[in-house]
Amino acid sequence: MDEDVRFFANDSDLPRLKPLRAEKGWSIRRLAKEAELSPTTVHEIERGTRRATDATINKLKDALDVERVHLIFPPEQVRVWKAQDKIENEVIEQQLASMTDEEIKIILLDSPLLGRRIRAMVEREQAPEE
Repeated sequence: MDEDVRFFANDSDLPRLKPLRAEKGWSIRRLAKEAELSPTTVHEIERGTRRATDATINKLKDALDVERVHLIFPPEQVRVWKAQDKIENEVIEQQLASMTDEEIKIILLDSPLLGRRIRAMVEREQAPEE
């Protein structure tokens, strides 16, 4: 079966959980022990009959020693995204390096959301300590 079909055929919130567990050669019981969860919880999350809470996801990712994104997306997709992020960050760094502080300030303060957040941060920093 095609990797994409297997990925999307799973109703679980964490469709890569079972394959990651299998890669380690772990049973559901072993993963449950390592993550300090019940085997029933792990089984139900894998089947998609139970949604994982943030705390549970953190326990599973820590037990499997993976980033959260790896529990959801195929490794090939994660590699593509990381490569794209690296390229985009390099472009942004080059653009910022060629700008003056005043130009950066204007761009940041011109954004409604960023402007409000930056102004609030500056106000907090300038406020007298109590």
